[in-house]
Amino acid sequence: MADRTVVKRRETAAPLAAYEVNRWRAGGFLVLLIGMLGFALVRLVTEGQRDSDALIAMGVLILVACVMSWWVLRDLRFKGPILILERQGLRDLRRGEGIIAWEDIAEASAKRRGVLTGKGIRLVLRDGQRIDIEMYLMKGSPMQALEIINRELNGVVEKSE
Repeated sequence: MADRTVVKRRETAAPLAAYEVNRWRAGGFLVLLIGMLGFALVRLVTEGQRDSDALIAMGVLILVACVMSWWVLRDLRFKGPILILERQGLRDLRRGEGIIAWEDIAEASAKRRGVLTGKGIRLVLRDGQRIDIEMYLMKGSPMQALEIINRELNGVVEKSE
């Protein structure tokens, strides 16, 4: 009888929380951006030759719509959770596979920006580096995530202005 080596998969603890893309929100936002792009292109073709101000405005609108569409499509490429809060720290898969250990985080706060750029969490690491985690297109809210982060950091959740 031959010896067989049994390799066990490393068991991982269930995450504290996991946040994935809200596909309805992302899809609706993408439709809005495609509409903006279409409007700008039609306006550019019909009036861009006659009006230099329209040419510049529509060029900026096209640029913004393209950049924002890339942002939405980047998040839509993930099939599962993007932001994962674990016992060891947190993982934002958009930033790579690495984990940010709780010990490395000095401060965490909610951040709000304009309508198009959404909401999220701002982390300040002990080395002074700032990391913004966008949650506009995700299921769940920054405050839900901050409650867990706060519990792990044993700090106080700060609300941004």
